[in-house]
Amino acid sequence: MVNNTTNGIVIGYFPLRAQAEAALQRLREAAFPKESIGVASHALEGMQAGQAPIPGSLWDKVAHAFGSHKQEDRERAAEHFRTALEQTGIAPERARYFVRRLGSRDEGALVTVAAPGREGEAELIMEGAGADLGRNTAAASAEIPRT
Repeated sequence: MVNNTTNGIVIGYFPLRAQAEAALQRLREAAFPKESIGVASHALEGMQAGQAPIPGSLWDKVAHAFGSHKQEDRERAAEHFRTALEQTGIAPERARYFVRRLGSRDEGALVTVAAPGREGEAELIMEGAGADLGRNTAAASAEIPRT
């Protein structure tokens, strides 16, 4: 099992939103409860149709949504998200890795699923849909460009 957490949380990064959507569909088909699945992506809820997308990284967009354009606010948003991941039982180095992955592209998505006792099944589903499960977070973190 890759996602060693204390409470059965499985996490994966999808470079394309379509891959994440496929994983979500497969997880639901495998009877994972909807409320056990979480998604973080660059799509900001509440954006009006036809509105131009906000340029920049996810953290730029989060800061912009709160009316800020300061670098320290973007960094604070990323730090809060990393802390939230750690509070779910994800190891600190894995949380940092996934925050960097999510902030490195405009289209990616992060999916989590609470799957106590079914972690292996959730991992297979997510990996089959194209998830990066962070198998080697130390080596991979060095290869992720910062935005």
